[in-house]
Amino acid sequence: MTLVGINVEMVGARAKVSGAVNYIADLEFPGQVYAKALRSPYPYAKLVRIDTSKALALAGVRAVVTRDDLAELNPHFGTGVEDQPVVVIDKARYVGDIIAAVAADGREIADEAVALIEVEYEELPAVTEILEAAKPGAPLIQEDHVDVLPVATSSKASKNLMKLLKIHTFYRQSSTVTSNHMLSPHFGNPAANSSSTRPARLPHRCKSNSPKCSSCR
Repeated sequence: MTLVGINVEMVGARAKVSGAVNYIADLEFPGQVYAKALRSPYPYAKLVRIDTSKALALAGVRAVVTRDDLAELNPHFGTGVEDQPVVVIDKARYVGDIIAAVAADGREIADEAVALIEVEYEELPAVTEILEAAKPGAPLIQEDHVDVLPVATSSKASKNLMKLLKIHTFYRQSSTVTSNHMLSPHFGNPAANSSSTRPARLPHRCKSNSPKCSSCR
């Protein structure tokens, strides 16, 4: 009980607020490469053509990954429905969708390589509001996944809906309880939830150089 009523300083607080702490993004290791992504400037656009030849020819570029490198793999991941490709396969579906990823020996080289990638887009009509996207007849965002969505079989529902939940609350009425008002509120969630600003990354240095290393696979 010796600390009751005493203002105890949090361990590491001074180092954090002074910038003395090294986070994952601050660490550098011998031989490490740097990644940079080329992202879509359009909310909804067809990827017509992508040319990475100039980027690959740049000294210091280790690799450039595009849809052409994923032809024999399943490129999709996601929660509930695997609808998010590692890189854009056919269409960019939001501003910032990853078109290509570059690995290079330095940050500046990676930036230059990304700028050398040539991309041709065909811009498509987009929906940028949730309620508009939920309307029947709205531009379809995920054509390849409509058959697995629970509400997609309803002709009255938008094919952009992933799940439809109905919540009912009933109150037992009595002769002594009456309702003078009925409320029909609308609720919404923010586009992004608050989280730590530190990148969710973990550095890995493999000394075995073995294909059996579970962290390298």
